Amino acid sequence: MKYLFLIIAFVSFLDARIYRDNSREVVIDSTAKLMWQDDISVIKTLLSHEKAEAYCRNLNYKNLADWRLPAIEDFELIVNKKNEKNYIDKAF
Repeated sequence: MKYLFLIIAFVSFLDARIYRDNSREVVIDSTAKLMWQDDISVIKTLLSHEKAEAYCRNLNYKNLADWRLPAIEDFELIVNKKNEKNYIDKAF
């Protein structure tokens, strides 16, 4: 039974889909149902945590207005240790 669980867990891991939508300058994680803003303004905008939360609440980016600041658990989903340059999924 535990082998069946391991197989199911492995197959569901393979279904994880993180891909870049260049037309909207976002990265989409279809498994976790998350969308990450990924344009040059992300790098240039440096804010405190409080200001970043307000920024996300008020953000209207590409006609989408339900943005939020990622939680630590969200960041864990995009780690890719095989990418030794920055350890983040190459879709970014």
